[in-house]
Amino acid sequence: MRWAIGILLLANLAFALWQGVQPPPGGSQVALPEPDVGNLRLLSERELPRPGTAPAAAAAIPAEPQVLALPQPGAPEPPEAEASRLDVASPEPVAESPVEPQRPPEAAAVAVPAPAQPAPAPVPETVCWDVGQFADQEQAEAAQARLPIGISLLDIVESEVEQISGYYVLIPAAATHAEAKATVARLKENGISDTWLFTGGSLKYAISLGLFSKQSNASRYAERLRKKGFAVVVQEKIRISSVFRLRVRGADLGVNQRALKREFGEHVQQLACP
Repeated sequence: MRWAIGILLLANLAFALWQGVQPPPGGSQVALPEPDVGNLRLLSERELPRPGTAPAAAAAIPAEPQVLALPQPGAPEPPEAEASRLDVASPEPVAESPVEPQRPPEAAAVAVPAPAQPAPAPVPETVCWDVGQFADQEQAEAAQARLPIGISLLDIVESEVEQISGYYVLIPAAATHAEAKATVARLKENGISDTWLFTGGSLKYAISLGLFSKQSNASRYAERLRKKGFAVVVQEKIRISSVFRLRVRGADLGVNQRALKREFGEHVQQLACP
């Protein structure tokens, strides 16, 4: 550091001397006063201290304060600092007894009611029907295509049924055959010759005055005979015949019942499934 100060001082002095010896502009020379710089000595002429003696100049010049260099952020650590840090003995780890963590106090259980579940829809029962009334099995088989959706065929069944084949206009049965014949004779006297005397069966000794396919026609004719003084009645003629029906199965729902009646009319009979 002292070398740098001496060199700087010599450089300033040389520059001042050079400025002083330069002639002023215009050719006139101005005498400059000699600078008062005292006795100057070169650094090479300075007496070095002998071994074993303290230099006098060093005692006269105060020691420069030492400046501690702080490490810059991100700069590598000097090897001396790293070595001194490594020489420091690390403390031995002390084994500590494990500490059981404290559990937080449990909150009181609150009973939360479960959400109400919707009640399951009731499952409809399965029922069976006999539907249709067909004269033969071929007609019954062809009617399967008319079954509503959701109705399945179980079987084609044959059964005997009572069918109304017509309507009788009758004079009720007499007590004896002779009494019945006397009534026939009186009918002929009144111009009614179309008669039939039953001599057996459920209509024994009854007198038929006509068989009509429609009940309305039979009722009108019976009214005419009553006006002539004869006690007559209208009675259905029943015939036993074989018919074929479709035995089907489905859910016991009103929609199924109505669909079957739309297709097969009054010939729909509900029964227990086999």
